[in-house]
Amino acid sequence: MELFNPYLSKEFKLKSKSFLDKRTNKVYSSVNFITLTLPCFTYYRNLFYNSNNKKIVPLNINQLLTIKGLAYWIMDDGSLQNKGLHLSTYGFSYDEVILLKHTLENMFINKAKIKCTIHNHKKGYRIYIWQESMNIIRECISQYMHKDMLYKITPTNL
Repeated sequence: MELFNPYLSKEFKLKSKSFLDKRTNKVYSSVNFITLTLPCFTYYRNLFYNSNNKKIVPLNINQLLTIKGLAYWIMDDGSLQNKGLHLSTYGFSYDEVILLKHTLENMFINKAKIKCTIHNHKKGYRIYIWQESMNIIRECISQYMHKDMLYKITPTNL
């Protein structure tokens, strides 16, 4: 939370909640907070939302998405699938998902090209990063992930 302290009002109260996942019988927790409205955030809002208030992928996403940003994306919208990884991109158009896929494929070009495909799910499109690319993903992003979120990139049978 210290990262966000400069952007929180003095009356800030952390809201946490827990819920039981009936499928797994595990209890999960989350926290919510709201930042102040500041010009430094307006810049990013204008990049990632169109005039109709719809979330978009900016055409220059390949210049914006960093390794750290990918780690945060995976912690938020990633899910381990077999030994690969799904990234939920349900709200985006097919062309936007293609742009994200190309960005991911070329992020680690100094190591290797990431192998990923687009899957059409009942909710929309999602990106699947193949098992053979997961070692590169783990090596590059694990340092930026919270220890409690590493399960999203590490199969239990490794």
